[in-house]
Amino acid sequence: MLRKWEQRTGATLKIEGESGKPDYPNATHYSENFKKSELDCKCGCKTPADIQKNLVRVCDTMLEPLRLRIGTVVVLSGYRCPSYNAKIGGAKSSQHMQGKAIDFNRPAMGISQEDLVAEIKRIDAVNGIGVYPNGGVHGDLRRPPRVVWSSF
Repeated sequence: MLRKWEQRTGATLKIEGESGKPDYPNATHYSENFKKSELDCKCGCKTPADIQKNLVRVCDTMLEPLRLRIGTVVVLSGYRCPSYNAKIGGAKSSQHMQGKAIDFNRPAMGISQEDLVAEIKRIDAVNGIGVYPNGGVHGDLRRPPRVVWSSF
């Protein structure tokens, strides 16, 4: 029916992106399964456009593939503006401030710390992996070489 309308009117109705998938970011999501509210700064500030592009890349290259492999993925922290990052004691050069890092709420995901780290290591784009004594896990898209650390 839509095709007939297009033929009759000569107009084209574009509903989705060129690839046939919705364009991201959109008003509510950075990807099909990850909402802006999950990844934007917890202080409520406006996420800059360049940071939003990084968050789309984080979803495409880390979060969505991880979700396909393990199921539930729960984000504890995504983008942090510089003032919020300082307020919570984040690293001065944190990848979170570039929108390139995720801290996972591993206990809510129902997976062991070791298994989550192993799955994250399988993702080539992830070059920063951190392990925390509270069971938390960090992944980021920094430039190579890969860095793995533990704060135990």
